[in-house]
Amino acid sequence: MGIIKTKEYHNYCDTSETICDQYIAEISGTTKWFTSLSKNEKFSKIDYDFIDKKGKEGKLEIKNREIPIDKYPDIMIEPSKFDELYSYTGTSLYWNFMENDKNRIWVVDIHSLNKDELNCKGVRIKSKVGEQFNKFETRLFIPTEQGHYYQITNNRIKKIF
Repeated sequence: MGIIKTKEYHNYCDTSETICDQYIAEISGTTKWFTSLSKNEKFSKIDYDFIDKKGKEGKLEIKNREIPIDKYPDIMIEPSKFDELYSYTGTSLYWNFMENDKNRIWVVDIHSLNKDELNCKGVRIKSKVGEQFNKFETRLFIPTEQGHYYQITNNRIKKIF
């Protein structure tokens, strides 16, 4: 069963994207990790193109998660997004804002992973916009210890792991 893409669904997606856009703008200003950050077109597979402070070009995919980083051993990513990021020869980052908090970020460089070593499972995806949006899809599971978790407080970045 596919997603029924109603106005409610699009509003939910727009709200989620807007939150992530606000978070990345604030984080970018605080951390100075990027010298250039440009949002890709709506419904693009990857959210942003960037140039980091060392002058390297890259791609950035962002998710906003409601879960605490220590609740689950893995973070999911859509296989097609993983493939898109992995096929890019520059830096390819996957950011997850944890607990709906712009100050808690889990980051992984996709090129540091071996896709063949990641678990690929079917999962039921539940959307907050109603039962009609529940769906069964395939996801890759990235172990949280393969990435880094940062906490930002008082404009200071602290690497937790």
